[in-house]
Amino acid sequence: MREFPARSAMVQGAAAQSRAHHPALECLIFCAVFAVCSMVQTALLIAPTFAAIFSSGFIEAVMAGEVPGTAEIMSMLPPWYTLLNLFATSVVVAGTILYCRFLEKRQLWTMGIIRRGAVAEYAVGWLIGAGMVSLSMLPGLLAGDIRITGFSPEIPWGMLILMFIAFSIQGLSEELLCRSYFCISLARRTKMQWAVVISSAAFALLHGANGGLTLLALLNLFLYGVFAALWLIRCGNVWGIAAMHSAWNYVQGNVWGSTVSGLDVGGSIFTMEHIGERTILAGGQFGLEGGLGVTMVLCIGIIWLGVMKNREPVPAPQDDLWK
Repeated sequence: MREFPARSAMVQGAAAQSRAHHPALECLIFCAVFAVCSMVQTALLIAPTFAAIFSSGFIEAVMAGEVPGTAEIMSMLPPWYTLLNLFATSVVVAGTILYCRFLEKRQLWTMGIIRRGAVAEYAVGWLIGAGMVSLSMLPGLLAGDIRITGFSPEIPWGMLILMFIAFSIQGLSEELLCRSYFCISLARRTKMQWAVVISSAAFALLHGANGGLTLLALLNLFLYGVFAALWLIRCGNVWGIAAMHSAWNYVQGNVWGSTVSGLDVGGSIFTMEHIGERTILAGGQFGLEGGLGVTMVLCIGIIWLGVMKNREPVPAPQDDLWK
C-alpha cells in the first residue's frame, strides 16, 4: 500500500492561506457551520413542511393514538417534499463555500473546486458510483434476501429528472461540508489520518436521525467517509467524489427502488422487494447502506484508493474559480 499522503497540496494551500485551529476548536466550528446552514435550510422549508405534514396523514395518526417513528413519518410525506429537501441542500453548498472563502480566507482550489478536468472527473465519478452501489446489491440478490421484481408500473420520468438534479446538489453539499472543508481544515494541524477518521465519524453522525439506522449502517457511513476522503486526497478535486456520492444515492433509490439511508425517494425505474426478514446483506429499512454488501464494496474501494498513485496536481492560479 502506498504511503498515506501527509500533506496534500490542498492542505498545504489551506494552511498557508489561513491560521489553523486546534482540532477540538475545529470540530466546534464545524458544528457551528452545520448548525447555521441547517437553521437557514429549516427556515426555508417551514411552510412546505407544514403543508406536507397536513397532507400526509400524520395528524390523523396522532389523533388516533398512534405515534409514528421517524421511518414511518418519512414514508408518509409526499415525494415533492423529499425533492424540495434535496434542493434545499444548496444552502449547505453556499454556506460552506462562503465560510471557507471569506472567514477562513481559503481559495477554492484548496476545497478541490477547480476547472481543469471537471467534466471528465464528474463523468467518471458518476459511473463508478453507479457501478459500486449496483455491485453492493449482488450479495443480497445471490442470497435471495432481495429481488428486483421488474419495471415500475408507472415510471415518473419528470420526477426522475428532477431527482437527478436534486441528488447532484445533495451529493456535492455533503462532500463540500465534510471533506473539502472539514477534513482539509483539520489536516492543517493534525495528521491526515486523524483528519480522515474525525471527518468520517462526523459524516456518519450527521445521519444519526435517519430512519432504520443500525450499527452496521453507521459503520458503513463511516467507511464511506474514509473512502470519500481518500478519493479527494488522491485525486485533488471534489468533482469525482461529489458525482460518485450523487450517483450512489440516485441509482440506489431512483433506479433500483431501494430506500436511501432510510429515506424513501418515491418513484424509480425498477422495483425492489425484500424477501423474509433477513437484512444483514441488503440493509433492510435503511437501504443498501445498512447491509454487508456495501461494507464489502467500500472495503475494496478503500484498498483500491490505498494503492492508487497520488495524482493531485498543484493547482495553477487560473484554476481558482473565485476571482
